[in-house]
This record gives sequence, C-alpha cells and structure tokens, in this order.
Amino acid sequence: MNDKNIHIQRLLSSGILGFLKLPTAGYAVKTVRALYEGGIRIVEFSMSMGDCLKALVETKRVFGPSMSIGVGTVLDADSAVNAIDAGADFIVSPFEVKEVANIVQKNDIPMIPGAMTPGEVFRAYSNGAKIIKLFPGGVLGANYIKALKAPYPNIPLMPDGGVNLSNAEELMRAGSTALGVGSGLVQIKTIESGDYVKISETAEKFLAIIHKIKSHDSV
Repeated sequence: MNDKNIHIQRLLSSGILGFLKLPTAGYAVKTVRALYEGGIRIVEFSMSMGDCLKALVETKRVFGPSMSIGVGTVLDADSAVNAIDAGADFIVSPFEVKEVANIVQKNDIPMIPGAMTPGEVFRAYSNGAKIIKLFPGGVLGANYIKALKAPYPNIPLMPDGGVNLSNAEELMRAGSTALGVGSGLVQIKTIESGDYVKISETAEKFLAIIHKIKSHDSV
C-alpha cells in the first residue's frame, strides 16, 4: 500500500474523521493528542482557521506518520497549493472544486470531495473519489442516506456537518461508511477549559458505536 492509500484506508477502516476548527494553533497538539489517545488516527484542520497551516505543521512534526493530518474547507487553488506545500496528507472540500481537484491530482494526494445531491455524489465518485463527504450529512439525516444508498449501494458516504453522539448510530446503520465529526467531537469550551480527557472519552464513545455497527455488518 502506497502512502497515498494509507490515509484513505485509515478512514475507511476506523470510520471516523475528526474535523478541527480551533481558536488558535496553540491548541492543536494537545487536541490531536487527546484524539489519538481516544483511538482516532485521522483528522483535518479547517482552512477557515486563521493559522490552520501552522497547526498542520506543528502536529505533523509531533505525530509524524502515526496520524493522517489533512486540511479541509479548501475552496480555491491557492489554498490547495499552500496546504500541500505545508505537508497536508489529504485535502477535503465541502463540494467539488475543479481547480482544487486538478492541483490535488497533480500532487498525487487523496481528496475527499463534498456532495449533497444524488448527481453530485455520482459525479464525485465517477471522478475517482474513494469516499464522498455528504454535506451537511447530519442535518440531511439517516433517511436521506438510506435513499442515496438505494441507487448507490457501493458508493462510500461520510456524513459531515451536524454529526454527534445522538445520531451517530442511526447514521451508521443507514449505510454510512464513516462519520466526519466536528463540534460533536471537540467543543471549543472543552479545550479552553483544558479538559482533554473528555475529548479522549468522546472519541472512544464514537469509535465504540462505529465498531459495533461495522462488526455487526461483517457477521
């Protein structure tokens, strides 16, 4: 397995991608360490963070290949180039952006494109995506995922946006391959209070739900 495939395989096998939009990069290493201790091995920093790339560089320096660390909310070519130059393992967008996709493909790293409608989902998959970020998946809900899986049973979907512990099991049972989780996993008030143990415990709870569903499906 080449390096490019390792990051997507981590997501497909673990079933969860942590989405981090932190107040400053100063919280990045402690937050990622808490997620790591909770069992999560793949995270993305939102480009909407003012010092997103600093957070990326610092966490990659600390965790090296033990964590897959990417950049999300990538909306334009310049952001894609800057993220890749800073060492992003993968790129995530809330929808397909052709100029971003071209740059990612040229640099041979994985991209997780976002989609919402059936046409967008099919187009992203046809263009080579290994998993589709269904956005806003938690808001659209389990019934929407079930409806999409009817014509697209083999397309891996990752609902993102509005995913939390209350709806995680329902979303997984509806046919999700993985979950993208932001504030449902890491809340600003939690990191500002220094309660990193709570973040680890929340990660463990998500993984327990995902493992239960995946284990049942594999029987």
